[in-house]
Amino acid sequence: MVKVPAQDEWAGRPEFSVTLGTPSRDAHVVRIAGDLDRATASELDRFLQHLDRHVLLDCRALTFLDEGGLRVLLAASARLASFQMVNVAASVRRVLVATHTTSLLGEDGA
Repeated sequence: MVKVPAQDEWAGRPEFSVTLGTPSRDAHVVRIAGDLDRATASELDRFLQHLDRHVLLDCRALTFLDEGGLRVLLAASARLASFQMVNVAASVRRVLVATHTTSLLGEDGA
């Protein structure tokens, strides 16, 4: 039997947010926080659709990444002149390694 969590059990789930930071190295800096998954990927996709050229995705507060979120990241990488993820946590890096998508990582390697 599969247990469906009660509504109050979701209270500990990190909220997802996406914000535009101060440009760096002629690139838009986009900060994301929380879980980037199928439920939140469309929010990031809509945000990135308004940007062009070069984007640095600051992932220091990204707590989770699934295939829905990865799909949005790959689409942005294909559309933009450059797209790099920086400040990536080990748990998110493992997803990128397992899916052979480490090309999304920026120069900082972290």
